[in-house]
Amino acid sequence: MFDAKSQNSKETTQDAIYRRIRQSLLTGQASPGEALSIRRLVEKFEVSATPVRDALSRLEAEFVLVRGPNRVLMIPNLSVGELKDIHRLRAAIEGLSAELAADRATSDEIKEVSDLCDTMDAALAKGDADTYLTLNWAFHRSIYKAAHSDVALHIIENLWLRSGPYLRLPVLIDAAEQPSQSRQRSMQFHRACLAALQAGDADAARDAIQSDIAAASDELFQYMKAAHAAEVDNWVPDLRVPSK
Repeated sequence: MFDAKSQNSKETTQDAIYRRIRQSLLTGQASPGEALSIRRLVEKFEVSATPVRDALSRLEAEFVLVRGPNRVLMIPNLSVGELKDIHRLRAAIEGLSAELAADRATSDEIKEVSDLCDTMDAALAKGDADTYLTLNWAFHRSIYKAAHSDVALHIIENLWLRSGPYLRLPVLIDAAEQPSQSRQRSMQFHRACLAALQAGDADAARDAIQSDIAAASDELFQYMKAAHAAEVDNWVPDLRVPSK
């Protein structure tokens, strides 16, 4: 579930665990409905229970985790209505951030976006879905960071923390004949946004990001409808990825 990157020497143990759990949510490494066992995380990180418990408590206070049966902290299963609201909010705030980035991004920031596009293309060519999903968040974040609005970036990260666990489902579970087709379409939107940033075209940057979000949203809801034969706004799907 977690990215096992080495801990930054300036981070506390709690901060490092908090960061890794957040990263797993942002990049679709965690699954909706997944329970986060303190014992399992202690074994994973080889630390005491206290920093793990504190990191999980921080995420609960931010409404990223919820209490499930037996008071165990878990990643929430969101209803269709909740996911639709999140995607609408994402389209609005991320579209605005892309507009701002087109006006404010430095040449170095645009190069970072370009380099991430190239790396995503390479991951896509290899069929490496895990790397692609990790880079997908890095790509989007690089654009929104270039907007130079800490407030907007904070809001966007909170929305991704809630919707991130759903990113993996259509990518890794769907048994379509061409499972990479949607990612290829997404890369077209990514390239269009990059071109808009390079041209300083705020409208085109906004449109590319909003089209990317809309396409991903449609794909997710089509998957949910096909997999569970239901489509009501207050229905909570059980979309946990089966354990291997």
